[in-house]
Amino acid sequence: MNKLITGLLTVTAVAASTFAMADELPLAQNADNSVIKSSGFYINTNTGYGKSDADISKMTNDSYSDIKKKSFAWSANIGYQFNPYVAAEIGYLDLPKVKGTSESVLFNDVKFSTDAYVLAAKAIYPINASFDVFGKAGIAYQSQKISVTSDSGYITTATNSHHHVTPLFALGAEYNVNQSWAIGLQGVTTVKGGDQYPASYTALAGLTYKFS
Repeated sequence: MNKLITGLLTVTAVAASTFAMADELPLAQNADNSVIKSSGFYINTNTGYGKSDADISKMTNDSYSDIKKKSFAWSANIGYQFNPYVAAEIGYLDLPKVKGTSESVLFNDVKFSTDAYVLAAKAIYPINASFDVFGKAGIAYQSQKISVTSDSGYITTATNSHHHVTPLFALGAEYNVNQSWAIGLQGVTTVKGGDQYPASYTALAGLTYKFS
């Protein structure tokens, strides 16, 4: 709980400092000199590919071959943009999975999977009416699960779950197709919290819809 409170305070501080700088930044405008839409709710979905630093050998005290640490990832977010420079988001993030084949008789296969609920502050810099760059800082409440499968005469599967709060950061860019739709790219990382809570690195591409 203390980690969650600390994370919330950090996100609030980032948002507050960005608000303080907002009045000094230029407003991005359309070709007709009207200011681009700069406030309101939005939703976005993203898909991509990433890598987890999970060391499944240490997690299960076993040795593995054919370890795969890269896989598909995706996210979905609901956000509110306060002005052209500041937004806040809550969402869901399905992180890259790790798989391996055991070299011992303990297990045949193991899979380490992580998903997270995310709260983040988003600082935006509008280069022009069509193009923005942004950074995010927030917290991810992770649910991690290790699934092992044994085949000693018959197949059995056992799982072990953990929960963890970790910092999350992202950098990206968006192209505003029009006032309502944008396409974007971003890189997202979660911070390592010991052998049981590995870092992850994910590249995502997505689509954003801004409500009027």
